[in-house]
Amino acid sequence: MDDWRTFIRQHSSHMLEPLTPIGEKYFPCGHPFDPMKVRYIEVMKGSVRAVIRGFRKSIDEPLRFELVQQPADWGNNNGGDSY
Repeated sequence: MDDWRTFIRQHSSHMLEPLTPIGEKYFPCGHPFDPMKVRYIEVMKGSVRAVIRGFRKSIDEPLRFELVQQPADWGNNNGGDSY
């Protein structure tokens, strides 16, 4: 499964904003080659930091991303949104 193409196709109807990985930037949980492992990525948008969780519920699903720590000034979302 091509996670990147699936992500782009799902978000083709709106603008994507670039996020910059920072610090450790990648906190994997589990074996490096396990496609089911959960990963956490620390990112910045401008000068604001956030944490994104990457996961999948089944091996047949594309990788999903969820804001798990979203600063208040990132708009009207309440955090925990999946992408």
